[in-house]
Amino acid sequence: MRQEQNPGTETIYRSRVINRVINPQEIAGLQAVLDVIRAVANNDEVARIALCEHPTWMPLHVLLGLVSCSIEIPLKADLLLTLAALAKSKETAIKIWSNLETSQIITTIPSTNTFSMFLFFYYKTFF
Repeated sequence: MRQEQNPGTETIYRSRVINRVINPQEIAGLQAVLDVIRAVANNDEVARIALCEHPTWMPLHVLLGLVSCSIEIPLKADLLLTLAALAKSKETAIKIWSNLETSQIITTIPSTNTFSMFLFFYYKTFF
């Protein structure tokens, strides 16, 4: 999602980011690009690894970043399918899992809120 600084009215002490939505043509274009990336990743291991290791593109970070955004479900599904295609290589799968854990898109570290709910149900059940 595009983020733009709000010009003019902000002071040096506070800058506000304005979230923009992705318009339908951008969604269609992004889905077409994801289809191409998936096709390449599914059919060529060398290209799959080269895509993931390219320092300028950083597709794993970009795709995971988009997955964590509030976007339409079909686009989120295409992002996850593309990540799955890129994860077919061992090296890439390890990087994707590491990024998933770091971003906590899939919760692997219990939060204090989760832990407090566990304690609540534990004490309610046994005491």
